Amino acid sequence: MKLAPLADSDDALFDTQVAVNLKGAFNTLREAARRLHRQRGRAGAHRDRPVPERQVGRADRAHVEDESARASRHAVRHRECDLLPPTAAWSDADPCVSIDCSRHSRSITMSKTILITGASSGFGRMTAEALAAAGHTVFASMRDTAGRNAPVVAEMVAHSKAQGVDLRTVEIDVQSQDSVDAGVASVIAEAGRIDVLIHNAGHMVFGPAEAFTPEQYAHLYDVNVLSTQRVNRAVLPHMRKRGNGLLLWVSSSSSAGGTPPYLAPYFAAKAAMDAIAVQYARELSRWGIETSIVVPGAFTGGTNHFAHAGTPADETRAAEYDAGPYAGFGDQVLKAFADIVPADADAGEVARAIVDIVGMPFGKRPFRVHIDPTQDGAAVGFAVLDRVRAEMLHRVGLSDLLRPKANA
Repeated sequence: MKLAPLADSDDALFDTQVAVNLKGAFNTLREAARRLHRQRGRAGAHRDRPVPERQVGRADRAHVEDESARASRHAVRHRECDLLPPTAAWSDADPCVSIDCSRHSRSITMSKTILITGASSGFGRMTAEALAAAGHTVFASMRDTAGRNAPVVAEMVAHSKAQGVDLRTVEIDVQSQDSVDAGVASVIAEAGRIDVLIHNAGHMVFGPAEAFTPEQYAHLYDVNVLSTQRVNRAVLPHMRKRGNGLLLWVSSSSSAGGTPPYLAPYFAAKAAMDAIAVQYARELSRWGIETSIVVPGAFTGGTNHFAHAGTPADETRAAEYDAGPYAGFGDQVLKAFADIVPADADAGEVARAIVDIVGMPFGKRPFRVHIDPTQDGAAVGFAVLDRVRAEMLHRVGLSDLLRPKANA
């Protein structure tokens, strides 16, 4: 979408163009919802009789759909610079003018050395294995590699040998700066560089907001937010010295989409992490360091997010909620949101999206990619929010911060 440059004082025009951008994002989601509705209808209407290939339902679709199409079914992406009004100096060939939101590019220009945090399970482990399969050298970080996660380390070693890929593990406790520094130093010593840093480590809690203690809120902030700062402070000096790199953040659709109750501490922490990611993008672009933010929606299967969710420390407060007007509310919330997650929602789509982003050429990576089977509206919310933020930088003459500088 091309928008005319905005005059600093033309607020009415600015509001109109934000509305246009919102309409475009909404139309994308509406079409996705219509396709999903048609697929569900076909699956229900023809469940008990043969169907032609053009009417294949969800249960059979995998047999006639290639992996790349299936992987992109719930994906919506945009580059932040796509949200800016193009100037006369920009051409149609400029990577910030157009974007393909319907498919993933799988071109990999060269093998990269990648460090991913929180890789013992869930999105992290799936991503580590997928990136290694794509030909990259992957350091899957986790804590307690000689204890609780020793079986995971053994499984990854076996996987690496069996598949002939370069998947390694490294001890990193993201809540300890000493551990982070030692882990990053070992990766640099072993591989010589870190091309891509993936912030994936995180933890979820579930329960009434009031029943969590301030210390629990602080702990969630530490795990989900401060951890990224510790790792950045260890990795970024190396990237800045080399003049290139990619920071990839695993955010959450909760920061701009429809959200269920009883997840307040987690949602607050993920929103903070997303805000920090946006600011880092500005402050690293002139160093030649690129930023992409992956925004998963709700996946009730395929990860341990919900199974390992923490609970309120103040059990008395929690019991008061469960004995009052919110009796059984936790189960109600979980069931309600599980019911709107499509049966074929695949958490592996997040890993495949990350592989695609890493494989894209420098400067052409999307600023955000949404992998959201429930279509909770985050793609709409972030499209508008990122558009407004980008326009402000354009107004104050800092639009160069919206894409990374290509260093020699």
